[in-house]
Amino acid sequence: MIQSTMGRKASVLCRQEWITEPWQYVEKEVEQRILDHGLTLGSLLERTDNLPRGSSGSGDAATILQDCSSVYDGVRKLDQLHGWRSSCETFERNSSCGPFDRMSQDPHTRVIGTRMKLGIMASAIQLAVCATGCEILRRIGHAPNGATAPRHISLDSAFQTDENWLDQRRLNLARTIVQSAATALRPEMGVTVSTKLAFPLRMAVEQFTFSDPDSVRCRTLLSQLQGDERHFATALNRNQSVASQIASHKAELTYQS
Repeated sequence: MIQSTMGRKASVLCRQEWITEPWQYVEKEVEQRILDHGLTLGSLLERTDNLPRGSSGSGDAATILQDCSSVYDGVRKLDQLHGWRSSCETFERNSSCGPFDRMSQDPHTRVIGTRMKLGIMASAIQLAVCATGCEILRRIGHAPNGATAPRHISLDSAFQTDENWLDQRRLNLARTIVQSAATALRPEMGVTVSTKLAFPLRMAVEQFTFSDPDSVRCRTLLSQLQGDERHFATALNRNQSVASQIASHKAELTYQS
C-alpha cells in the first residue's frame, strides 16, 4: 500500500482476485478490511494524474470522486462497527496515568492499543482520499458537473466535493494522526507494529507547512521510525515483487489453457 500510494501507481494487490480469492475460506480481520480500502489509493492517484486539466476532465473527475467517497465511507462504516475512535481516547487517557510496561500487562489496554493503531491507519486512508479530492478539484478548476458546494456524493455519504471541507478535513485528520501516533509510539513496540505508523505519519507530514508545530512533531516521530521504515520498505518491495510474479504466472497459465 505504501509503495503504490507514494509512487502514485495502481498496485497489483488491488485487483479483485487478490482482494477476494485468498479469503474464500477464511474470514478477514478488521485490519485487512481497512487495508483493502488503502490498496485502492495508488489507483486513485494514478487516475488523478491522468485527468485532463479544466472542464474537459469533469466527467472522469466525478467518477474518481465517487470512488474516493466509497473508500472514505467504507472506512467510516468499519469505524462505526468496531469503535476504534473511542478506543483512541481511552488509550490516550490511560497512557498518561502510569508506566507503559504496567499498562501493557492489562489485556483490555492491549486491545485498546491495537484498536488505536487501526484508527491511525484508517485516518491515514481517509486523509489520502480527502487530499486526492482537493487535488482533483484544483485540477479541473471547479466542482464536477457544475455542482455547488458543499455537495455530498450521495444522501448516506459523509464525503463532500467541497474544496474547503476537503481541505479542513485532511488537516484535521493529519493532526489526529500525529497526536495519536505520539501516544502510541513506545520504545517497547516491536518493528512490525511500529512500522504500521510510518505510512500514516508520511501522509500527515505532507499536509502541513514546514513551520507548523505539528509538522515538527511529525518529522520527529518519523525520525524515530527511520531504521524500522527501511526494514519495512525492503519487506514491502519483496512482497510486491512476489505478488507480481504470481500474477504473471497465473496469466501465463490462463493463456496456455
